Amino acid sequence: MAPTLTNKERIVIRKTDSPNRYDIITFVPEENPEENYVKRVIGTPGDAFYVQGKRLYLFSAGSEYADTAELLYADNLPDSTQSFYLTDETSNQLLGMTKIPMDSYFVVGDNRRHSTDSRAFSFVKKSQIEGVLSFRVYPFSNFGIVH
Repeated sequence: MAPTLTNKERIVIRKTDSPNRYDIITFVPEENPEENYVKRVIGTPGDAFYVQGKRLYLFSAGSEYADTAELLYADNLPDSTQSFYLTDETSNQLLGMTKIPMDSYFVVGDNRRHSTDSRAFSFVKKSQIEGVLSFRVYPFSNFGIVH
């Protein structure tokens, strides 16, 4: 999550049923239950998306883009549309889906070049989420709210 958070920092989380878009959450990944991941929520339940090859186009809540074929060659994506490259496995897993399931979230790390996140392991289920980051308590020089 660099530059937002670094290793060995201590944070406080609040338990919540449903994180909001852009909240930073902690969760236990299914493929590595001994770990805890910290990632940012980008896609929320019900958000529309389109997978084209290894690329995912994520549309903000309530918006859908009708001409998905044009997305591959678009210089300017529709407002609030985000694009992500997926692993082959995740791309195949999401093929045929058009909305984030009601109990799931699409998350990414702030350090996108070096982050294992939804681009590699698909959605995070609500049951995996431990909480939403409230603030940083250590190091004391960085004490406060994290955005």
